[in-house]
Amino acid sequence: MLRFFSATILLLATALTLSGQTWRSTLYPATGHDPSTANFETDKVIQDFSYAGYRRGAAQLPDITGPIFNVTSAPYNADPTGTNDATTAIQAAITAAGQQGGGVVFLPAGTYRVSVGSKNEALLIDKPNIVLRGAGIGQTFILNTSNTNMRSKAVIRITASSSAGFWASGSSSTALANDLLRPTTIIPVASTSAFSVGDTVVVRNTTTEAWIAEHNEPNWTGLSTNSALAGLTYRRTVLAIDPVAKTLTIDAPTRYALKLRDNARVVRLSQAPLTECGLEDFSFGNVQNPSQTWLEDDNATVGTAGYEVTGSFFIMIERARDCWVRRLATYQPVGNSTTAHLLSGGINVRESTHVTIEHCNFSRPQYGGGGGSGYMYRLINTGECLIQHSEARFSRHGFMFSGMGASGNVFHNLLDAETGRATGAVGAAGYVTSGKGSDHHMHFSQSNLVDACTAEDSWFEARYRGTSGTVPHALSAVHSVFWNTRGTGTISNPVVASEQSRFGYIIGTRGNRSNADLPRVAPAGTDPIDHLEGVGLGETLAPFSLFQDQRSRRLGASATLPETVALPFPANSVEITPSGFEVAGQALTFNQVEVAWEANAPVQLTPLAAGAVHVRVPGPGEWIATCAVSYAGNTRRQTVRLLAESAAPTVVRTLPVIADTYSDGSTAQVNTNYGTEATLRLKKAASANTTRHGFLRFDLTSLSGDLPLSAALVLTAERALATYAGWEVGVHPVTSAWQESALTWNNSPTVGSVFATYLPSPDFRDVVDVTNPLLAAWGASSATLDFSLRVVSQPDTTLLYYHSRDQANAALRPQLELSVVPAAQRFTQWIATRPGVVAGKRNVADDPDGDGIPNLIEMLLGRDPAVAEAAPALEINPQAATVSFVLAYPAPALTRLALEQSVDLAAWTSLGITAAQVAQLAGGFRRVSVPVDFGGASKFWRLRVDPESGTTIP
Repeated sequence: MLRFFSATILLLATALTLSGQTWRSTLYPATGHDPSTANFETDKVIQDFSYAGYRRGAAQLPDITGPIFNVTSAPYNADPTGTNDATTAIQAAITAAGQQGGGVVFLPAGTYRVSVGSKNEALLIDKPNIVLRGAGIGQTFILNTSNTNMRSKAVIRITASSSAGFWASGSSSTALANDLLRPTTIIPVASTSAFSVGDTVVVRNTTTEAWIAEHNEPNWTGLSTNSALAGLTYRRTVLAIDPVAKTLTIDAPTRYALKLRDNARVVRLSQAPLTECGLEDFSFGNVQNPSQTWLEDDNATVGTAGYEVTGSFFIMIERARDCWVRRLATYQPVGNSTTAHLLSGGINVRESTHVTIEHCNFSRPQYGGGGGSGYMYRLINTGECLIQHSEARFSRHGFMFSGMGASGNVFHNLLDAETGRATGAVGAAGYVTSGKGSDHHMHFSQSNLVDACTAEDSWFEARYRGTSGTVPHALSAVHSVFWNTRGTGTISNPVVASEQSRFGYIIGTRGNRSNADLPRVAPAGTDPIDHLEGVGLGETLAPFSLFQDQRSRRLGASATLPETVALPFPANSVEITPSGFEVAGQALTFNQVEVAWEANAPVQLTPLAAGAVHVRVPGPGEWIATCAVSYAGNTRRQTVRLLAESAAPTVVRTLPVIADTYSDGSTAQVNTNYGTEATLRLKKAASANTTRHGFLRFDLTSLSGDLPLSAALVLTAERALATYAGWEVGVHPVTSAWQESALTWNNSPTVGSVFATYLPSPDFRDVVDVTNPLLAAWGASSATLDFSLRVVSQPDTTLLYYHSRDQANAALRPQLELSVVPAAQRFTQWIATRPGVVAGKRNVADDPDGDGIPNLIEMLLGRDPAVAEAAPALEINPQAATVSFVLAYPAPALTRLALEQSVDLAAWTSLGITAAQVAQLAGGFRRVSVPVDFGGASKFWRLRVDPESGTTIP
């Protein structure tokens, strides 16, 4: 089946087939790199950043299947229409999930209004194992209606007790036995007696005046007791204890020097952080604040709108570990004339570890003033977290590290576009903010990585920040790495700037803005000058991604396996054999590794020699088998997708548009019809004047008996946009009649709520998932499928032009691409062509000819259901030790088939059918010959055909 997506998220390349000569950093050789030998105070060191993210990268993000708490079902009954506030109902489902040990709180497609009110959040998750899941970006919308009194508040908060925090006092502590001046996971302590394996601990120091003097930061003199300078802190889990050597082994290395002078110690926390919580698959936005004034310093002025929203984030994650956020996007709620998606911030993660954020797209804050506003992704006092494959657009700061507790974090494959912007009250163009770029923001964050990221009219930096802030931001970073940064756009700023304490690193840049900057604002605290190499040479840097290379090295060996294995109908099993094993580019033999295969029920696995496995799947569809390769104490898991073909594979059909036009809200054009124009024109203005809406119609009757399963609307742009950043278009169903030759702005038809949004693509081809409205129209026997296109947001006054059906080149016209089951493969169509079958005997299980073979299997075998054929359906061949049968083509759609064996006609066992047992015959027929054992007791065989899971025979 074709699969389409309702929102576009840009995924930047994280791998590159290198041509010509590649180069390596002098600090990261192909072999022999050992960061644990480097001294933080005197040496340059590229640390191991591979520990960042969920479960240190040793496990993939989980797909939790249940239990399901559907918020629209009783007893919760949340309103998905956006009419009534759903806060209480959704919170009740979250609470119920927490009481039952966790589960999926599911928000079906729709809009859910929530409000914060007098609380600090609208929705609170404070129990483990809870996933808040929508139906997908552009399908489920969470809309916060609170637009005042939001200062420092969140809409969705995931939080644990303060006892799990980075600077919590804990239940016990012990001093370090000696200074730690190198990255290490082995912590020497004065005593191990208070600790157990599995404990959550914090390895930390205290910021002393001596520490401040050592780092030559006069702006911090006298502030050592301020909470903003509370000390370096690394929250970890104890993996092993050696009471003789008096050492604790922790799950990730330290990230900067710790000295006994500064009370370096290990604290055992009295409570563990919140774990295994996730947010996934929804869009979110905020009703805009009505203010017309947004000034830089309003954050400190009581009574202003800026003060009301400063420091607010839609999502707040506090004191968490092994949690995730994926496939989320902001959107512009209906009525937000400023084009704002958010009041201020997107997501703020603090005092958390091993959190993964991926495949997200956040943009357009209304306020971007000082004091913590307009940040899309903020990691403050957070360690070993990962943000990857995500975008920030049109914001004050896209991605940020902040605080002495921020260390070991990774930004991988990100896009920060249009920095230093907010919407205020001035619409799509927004206003320019004082703060700009993605940065190491303040207070000595340590050893973070910006890896293979792109800045479009923006930049990444770790600058010295002087007296900025109540407690001066000053030294913003140390030992942080900018690896292979790409700069695009038209601004003149360098793509990377670095002025860090001790050492910082810029290694490889690329793009049309590849310049790097090494400022000299505060040499006393930042000398020597940071390391710089490979300016403009990032395309040939090896490895292209430092994070991916380090993760591969640390997690151990990998097997050479196919990513996907296809099983043609009726095959339901296959043997998978690794063709080799390797670690860090070095080949290994099977005897050097341990191999185990894993799969969720009902997939069946039988281990074979040399790491191979026999896999049997229960029926058509997509299944997963996981190969776990263990080497040198590390285990790496790789997945193989098994695509079991349905009896009747789907085909793609294309429907041309049969009517299209647009309307123009300009005063002089409100009664003008554009039905014969060769283009469809779209635009969003602050008022109806110059706004343009598009309309399209497709003929569903032309499908005849074909059964649609999915659909995509395909549009081809007539010309390029001036810029693509900031554009978003919504697709609406049309719910009243219209005529191409008569439609104008003044008589435009009624449209429903947006069901999909997309970002126009610079490749001129936009593909939008319209499966849901198609299936609804098909189910209602509608003759046509009608859409309206309306711009949600745009950065300028440009028109978006699409080719219409009046375009001379048919290939450029709008069309629907559908995945369908052909009519001939539908049982209902097939039985209708069999006039010899008497009335009342035309269902799938009927046997009108009395030969013991029901109609559905007659279709599968290519037989006549009105005639009892003499030849048996199953051919038993003891000499060849096989049971065979012949399948017709086309076969019935959405079915699964099994050959089953029994010795008593009571208990039946399904026999595996592999692709090698299926032979193609003339006319599209297929012979299936399955080896069987004729020895022992008498045996019986039968063919069984059932609908696929969750379907009916069409």
